[in-house]
Amino acid sequence: MTSFSNTPYWSDVNNLPNMVPMPQSLRLGPWLQLEQRLNELVMKKKELYVITGPFFFIKGPAANPAAAKGNQGIL
Repeated sequence: MTSFSNTPYWSDVNNLPNMVPMPQSLRLGPWLQLEQRLNELVMKKKELYVITGPFFFIKGPAANPAAAKGNQGIL
């Protein structure tokens, strides 16, 4: 994420717990496109919050079926 270079946040985003090896095809394909799109949005909106995390797939009845309705079991 070159947009953080030479900022006080550089050390926060570039530490080993925050890094995962990824194949070149992902890094230069979909991941690069995602970063470029986020940069475009920041230029337009000036502020952007990105929340990331894992997807959890529920097998069997969901704890709250009403919440899962239409989500194909993904909450």
